[in-house]
Amino acid sequence: MVSNYSSTFRFSIGFLSILFFLLFSPKTRAQTYVVWNSAGGANTLTGSFPGGTVTVTETGPGNLVSISSPSSFTANIVTTGSRTFSTFGPSTTPPSKSLTFTFSTPVIITRYNMGDIDLGGTWNDTFTFSGVTFTGATGSDCTATVGGAVATGNLGNNAEFASWTNSTTAITSFSINYANTGGKTHAFLAYSLEVMLAPTSATVTVNNTFLCPSQTATVTATPGSPGTYSYAWTVPAGVPNPGNVASFTTTTAGTYSVVITNLTTGSVSASSSGTVTAYTVETPVFNQINPICSGNTLTLPTTSTNGITGTWAPAVDNSQTTTYTFTPTSNPCATTASMTVVVTPRPTPLFTQIAPICEGNTLGALPTISTNGFTGTWTPALNNTQTTTYTFTPISGECATTTTMTIVVNPRVTPQFTQVAEICSGDTLAALPTTSNNGVTGSWLPALSNLQTTTYTFTPDASFCATTTQMTIIVNPILTPTFTAVNPSCFGSSVTLPNLSNNGVSGTWSPNFNPAATTLYTFTPNPGQCAIPTTMQVVVLDDFDFEIIGGCQNNDFILQVAPLGNSFDSDSAGYEWQNNAVSVGNNSSSFNVTSYVNSTLITETLPLTFDVIVTDNNNCVKTKSISVENMYCDIQNGISPNNDNLNEFFDLRLLEVKHLNIFNRYGVKVYDKENYTDQWRGQTNSGESLPTGTYYYLIEFKNNRNIKTGWIYINREIK
Repeated sequence: MVSNYSSTFRFSIGFLSILFFLLFSPKTRAQTYVVWNSAGGANTLTGSFPGGTVTVTETGPGNLVSISSPSSFTANIVTTGSRTFSTFGPSTTPPSKSLTFTFSTPVIITRYNMGDIDLGGTWNDTFTFSGVTFTGATGSDCTATVGGAVATGNLGNNAEFASWTNSTTAITSFSINYANTGGKTHAFLAYSLEVMLAPTSATVTVNNTFLCPSQTATVTATPGSPGTYSYAWTVPAGVPNPGNVASFTTTTAGTYSVVITNLTTGSVSASSSGTVTAYTVETPVFNQINPICSGNTLTLPTTSTNGITGTWAPAVDNSQTTTYTFTPTSNPCATTASMTVVVTPRPTPLFTQIAPICEGNTLGALPTISTNGFTGTWTPALNNTQTTTYTFTPISGECATTTTMTIVVNPRVTPQFTQVAEICSGDTLAALPTTSNNGVTGSWLPALSNLQTTTYTFTPDASFCATTTQMTIIVNPILTPTFTAVNPSCFGSSVTLPNLSNNGVSGTWSPNFNPAATTLYTFTPNPGQCAIPTTMQVVVLDDFDFEIIGGCQNNDFILQVAPLGNSFDSDSAGYEWQNNAVSVGNNSSSFNVTSYVNSTLITETLPLTFDVIVTDNNNCVKTKSISVENMYCDIQNGISPNNDNLNEFFDLRLLEVKHLNIFNRYGVKVYDKENYTDQWRGQTNSGESLPTGTYYYLIEFKNNRNIKTGWIYINREIK
């Protein structure tokens, strides 16, 4: 056994140093120690030990790491240079700082010690681990768990202490995380760490785990990694121990175990073992499989009646007789076995084919015993409406295949015929065809009738798969066209006779309408209609006539309607007088033009044209026009301008005067006026009143009418 070695290094943070002990304790394995290869001014330290290397990395704010080694330790620790961490400020909340240990080869952390958890004050220091899981934790004046520690009091430097033991698995890296929540200046602590190399692994293999009589097996131990090893075997009772060898042979069943030791590192593996099993020679025994029908389920047992498991070859075939070979798998020393399974072929049941039927015909039940003696059932149910394939399934125990029969059901076609056109009652009706357009023959009922509409039924001959069909032949009755009588027509009026009768018959009339005479007209129906000709008389009333006479009555110009030849009764007739299509008088055979002109608000211009519409007692109407070129009946003989509003002026308003000249008895012109109407009241052109007396006038009319002359008397006598 080699003496224990330890490595110790100290980290300084401000005023406080932090002491680390890295101790490698061999227990049952070789010891190792760390030689630090660098120090000072950096945040990474490296070291080496037999079997691997380690790197320590510092992260987070603060001073850099510094290393020192107490003189009492003999380990080779580099102490050159100085590293420090920056201390935390007194009024800030510091972030975390970490130290990460990274190993080049897996190690077990057997112990980890931490001192000075709270450095001189109640700063609520906290330490946690990451990358490693311990199985034990103890603490003094602090709270320690397998995952870290928390300070619990103000005990000063080197006060609190905690220890963690035995990581659960080999690791290559873990970290120590420090945090301070008191916002005070603080430093790191002293640590010690004990590790050992991960144990060596070994695997035992046996090349022949199943030993038959007179066979041998080779047992081999294989290390988990290259190196120089020693071997310690444990063998079954009665078997000579092979000694320090990696491989040997045996003929004895049992468990063979080995523990190997790495002669370089001293690490020892856990025990590993392999098993050798011996078997006797056996023959598998099976119960013979009874013959089956082709297609039936066939399953061969994978375990013999004497308990041997295995497989069969070839693959199971339920369609033909086959010999199968059983190869054992549970006992490699057992022999193979064989079995022949007889597969009886399935004959096909035979049936007489059912002849095609017509849709809807009776279909008898299918036979349940085939002509070659197989009993079974048919599916689906019989269907006499459509072609169907039926399947015959033999009953259980019959070694026969299923078979099918298709029974053809011919659909019933509908005979197609060209529709016979409508006829008129009494027209010839040809015999209906006895063969349809789609080739079906048959007969019609009842007998043909050309007097009334009848529905006939066609019945196909029995040899056809066809339905009956019907045809209705319409026989139209003979119609006499009817019309509403036309009222008597006024002479000269036009009447349009209807081309469609009241009962729906279309046609034409002859002769052409005569507006001057009563005529009998004949209506001839258009072709294609069941109708006969008819007649209708249209009475044309006698014509009437009149003339318009214009004349003066009591100095008014009057228009008068005068019947000609007593062609109508003027007293019972109706009248309407119009000027420019505007009604100016009604219900009188005479019209006073003078009164009309005097009543208008405008100055009328001659000639004036008047229309008169005369309606006789037959409501016949005739219109005539007359042009009134002048309307003076007599020019007044005198005036009396004495302001009594009677005969005050020379009134020529309705005569369309172009120029008026007034002369005294001596032939001297005393007054004249262009476009005269009623301006002369017995005055001269200078406005002086003329004396009582007789004066001569000369009137020139517009529209080139003849000049009118005469005498007019001025009477100035005041009554």
